[in-house]
Amino acid sequence: MVSDDTLRKYADVLVHCGCGHGAGITPGDVVVISHNQASIDFIPCLITAIIDAGGHPVLDSRVDFTPGNNLDDLLIRFGNTQQRSHFNYSHIKTHFDSANHIIKLISGVYSGGNPFISQNDLQDKYSDRSKVHKPFTQYISELRKKVPMVLAYVPTQAMADDSAISLDLFWDQVHKGCFLGHDNPVTTMRQSMEHIRSIRDQLNALKIRQLHFEGEYVDLTVAIPPDSPWLGCTGNNMPSFELYTMPCKESTTGSFCHSESFMYQGHIIEGLCAIFKQGKLFEWSVDKGHDAMASLLSIDDGAHFLGEIAITPSLSPLDTVIPTSPLYTENIGNSFHAAFGSSISTTRSKDERYNNMSAVHRDVVHRHPFHVTACLSGGDEIYLFENGAFRIS
Repeated sequence: MVSDDTLRKYADVLVHCGCGHGAGITPGDVVVISHNQASIDFIPCLITAIIDAGGHPVLDSRVDFTPGNNLDDLLIRFGNTQQRSHFNYSHIKTHFDSANHIIKLISGVYSGGNPFISQNDLQDKYSDRSKVHKPFTQYISELRKKVPMVLAYVPTQAMADDSAISLDLFWDQVHKGCFLGHDNPVTTMRQSMEHIRSIRDQLNALKIRQLHFEGEYVDLTVAIPPDSPWLGCTGNNMPSFELYTMPCKESTTGSFCHSESFMYQGHIIEGLCAIFKQGKLFEWSVDKGHDAMASLLSIDDGAHFLGEIAITPSLSPLDTVIPTSPLYTENIGNSFHAAFGSSISTTRSKDERYNNMSAVHRDVVHRHPFHVTACLSGGDEIYLFENGAFRIS
């Protein structure tokens, strides 16, 4: 059972460190809370924190159903082509277009994967339905440029069960990552964010044009566009300790293997090994979850390219893989991750050739020992990262 004090502190961190890209909210701001029924015990604490800060809370409430019985699933199984092609998100825009800040809570209601995703006769329909969501995905991508959007998890027993961990351990990661054991978590979180941002500024000053990841089960090279920035601690994810940027779409070469577990459509994918040539996924295998990985890659051609590359230093207090929560897994200290699919809008280049567009964005984390060398714009090569730390100070 999570204490009321923990929930109140967590709400304060989201409002004062997540909103406003870390600056918090100002009196009169409209803050939309997007949530489902599983986070209902946390919502009053979040509303109160917004009110105390002088904001106007607005609820964007939705209901999740048992796996395989959400709206998209039922349309895929029982709808005709016209019905499967229809997706109206005007009711969501009504809330979001009026917002100064958006807090999106991820909270699993039911455990277990979608029992229909692996059926051969439905896979094309699932892929087509994902493409129907693309305009909404693009709308959210553009909205993020104008409205600070915070993504945070409210752990549930269903999410813990799917990740094969205890609910207490899941909340322990929230507790560690948001410094909820400290007397003033907001102050501690802001200090951590400033540290990450100082590293971000140093990375941008280096003008890195290529990264080479080498180590146990990895030999991967990516080019970085001249105008794609390094970002970190934007407040978009809570908590966050990663430094990330965008690889040139057709630049990725090499491979990584034995990635950490991640989830797609309620199914865990374990031990991904991926080989890239001229940016595109050339060959792959998994220890578990072949059908789910195949379904992810079938969404569109962009799903075969990387849209993000990121490094998380050891200053992160997170230490547990949680397949249902990529936000926590990708922020484990001394790791790097790459995302299959769409690039993040704030890292995109003005040169469209470098950008990758897709209806999917799925992070894959590598925690085996590795180091990174960087080639700078002037041609110099430096040792950038080793043993969990950036070597740039």
